[in-house]
Amino acid sequence: MPHPKIHQPRIVLIAGTILIVVTLLAGVTVFAVMQRHAEALLSKSLQLSLQSRVQLTETEIRAGFDRTVLVSTRPLMTDQLQLVDARADDTAARNKLDAVARSFLQQEVTAIALYGEDGQELTRVGVFAQQPELVVPLNFPGHVQLMWDGQLLLRAVVEIKKEGRVVGKVMTESSLPVTMGMLKNARSLGETGEQELCAPFGLKMQCFPTALNPKIFTPPQRSPQGVRLPMTHAFEGDTGFVITKDYRHQEVAAAYAPVGDLGLGMVLKMDRVELYAPVWMQLRYLIPLLAGVLIIALLLLRWRLTPLVLRLVRSEAEAREMSASLRDSEMMSRSITESMAEGVITTTTENIVLEANAAALRLFGYEKSELIGRDGSELVPERHRRQHKDTTAALAAQPEAFNIPGREIRSLRKDGSEFTASASFSDVQVGGRRLITVLIVDITERKRAYVELRALNQQLDATTRLLQTTFNSISQGILMVDADGHIRAFNLRVCELLELPQSLLVTHPTLHEVGLYQLEKGDFDPDASLLDGQVVRELPSGCQSPYPALYLRKTTAGRTLEVKSQTLPDGSMVRTIADVSDYVQAK
Repeated sequence: MPHPKIHQPRIVLIAGTILIVVTLLAGVTVFAVMQRHAEALLSKSLQLSLQSRVQLTETEIRAGFDRTVLVSTRPLMTDQLQLVDARADDTAARNKLDAVARSFLQQEVTAIALYGEDGQELTRVGVFAQQPELVVPLNFPGHVQLMWDGQLLLRAVVEIKKEGRVVGKVMTESSLPVTMGMLKNARSLGETGEQELCAPFGLKMQCFPTALNPKIFTPPQRSPQGVRLPMTHAFEGDTGFVITKDYRHQEVAAAYAPVGDLGLGMVLKMDRVELYAPVWMQLRYLIPLLAGVLIIALLLLRWRLTPLVLRLVRSEAEAREMSASLRDSEMMSRSITESMAEGVITTTTENIVLEANAAALRLFGYEKSELIGRDGSELVPERHRRQHKDTTAALAAQPEAFNIPGREIRSLRKDGSEFTASASFSDVQVGGRRLITVLIVDITERKRAYVELRALNQQLDATTRLLQTTFNSISQGILMVDADGHIRAFNLRVCELLELPQSLLVTHPTLHEVGLYQLEKGDFDPDASLLDGQVVRELPSGCQSPYPALYLRKTTAGRTLEVKSQTLPDGSMVRTIADVSDYVQAK
């Protein structure tokens, strides 16, 4: 017998040390995994969204340039231009040239000017930007500029040739509603979400207004410490993700990429503080709970050493299993994210396809020439086409603008195979014409991942119920009280000892609300008929106990309870309650 007594404190100390270390390591590991998981998901999400935005911007700019080329190659335009250039005083010919030029003022083209062979302006229709705040040249044959005049505009100048000879020039201005909308709506990613569109300008860069910065700005390409900003990587032709400081000297998570070979860069970013906000919110509740459980475990370690060691071994195995599950979940989420594809299709209100990006073409398996002009309802299975047409008609009938987030639909590829997609609908006014833009994402893998994740949550719920059962099996009552006196956690033994219903304690009442009061020194008389639930601050005379305690007298059962209290760093309290009626009888 002496031998166990000599070594028992050492065993308790070692076990307690191991318990503390394991708890801290588990907490740090969970936080690190959550942090890496959040960064990985955000990185993939930002890069995929940026890739789609870059493709949309490049496609829209090239479409504006192609419209200018189309104007310059019209035979009627060329013949009429030569006629006016040769007979400058022919009013009828000039009026006809104006009419021909005006016929091209549709959709995004807002202004057209025609020049003769000698460079003299022959006609001008529409309204050109007079004093744009920012003009950025683009890498195009001819003279192409991206401008800001309260909105994004594309100005292009192209030579008009006939039989290999230059006979004049055409200059057009086009609006860029899709790119403009993306700049304004970047905050849909979060409160600090921002999309930057910039061009190099010596050691600085010229940037168009963003959701966070509504004015033109020209920040340097490097920070004061010489670190390259995310946009600088884009200017150098790189594509990737980085966590660094931006032009505001704010730490951000940013995805960057060049806009094709146009000489532009694009960055999609959000503040790092917002990225970790959900993680810190979870830790806010997890840390006090871990601290409380650790303190309770240390107090019970002396009396329940063997069961505790067994639970510790079991907890270690569960921690390894949870870590493996988290890694599997992270790999699964990364696989799902990498397989995502965002398609953008623009249709008329009559559901005729006008434009589709490369991702949409790959998603549905069509060539662009095959998809343009097709009825958009053909992209859904035949059994859903009537519903799809009714939905499109209802959207087109809405007088106000709309922006409907992801809606699950069944979609049909060219080869006849079906897949599940998330479709977001929004409208845009282009040249007085209302168009509908559909953002399509293949969510087949995401739905499969959801089923697997739900199974994992069920497993974790089972583990939680097991821990709660163990908590309730403790022979002593356990109460956790926060700094404001509200009961936050308890086991079933508390309800038995205090003769209180469980339904009352789960509402987080205060100690006073359940009839627990503190009396001043000397107010306790074990032989008197006390009010239900009175408490004194020290032991009655003659009672012995090695621990600081409060005593509770319940008249309904005639028992005296010992209440041990431990205050936590955050002001909350752990209280252990046991029946000590024998102390009062000893008096």
